[in-house]
Amino acid sequence: MAYPRNVDHVIFGPYDITTWFYSPYPEELVPAGQLTPKLYVCQRCFKYTTNEKGAAAHQAISVSKCNLTSPPGLLQAAERAAGDASILKGQRPHLPARRS
Repeated sequence: MAYPRNVDHVIFGPYDITTWFYSPYPEELVPAGQLTPKLYVCQRCFKYTTNEKGAAAHQAISVSKCNLTSPPGLLQAAERAAGDASILKGQRPHLPARRS
């Protein structure tokens, strides 16, 4: 069974991405059977919202709120010199300590 596309555009930092396929987000955010015009995703912590003002407020305080300098997860590859992509399988990037 194919699910219909439910998000029209994903705003990820400076990028406006037109979606092609179904996106499995909670129904409270993206109601079933409706096409959500825009979904805003933080490029630091991957929090998402459909509210433009909420996303702008989150981005304005993201330096202190999202103290990640890169996305969480295992580092798979990194560029060391111009055009030299080194594979670093499974290494964890350095993340600063978070306060609860």
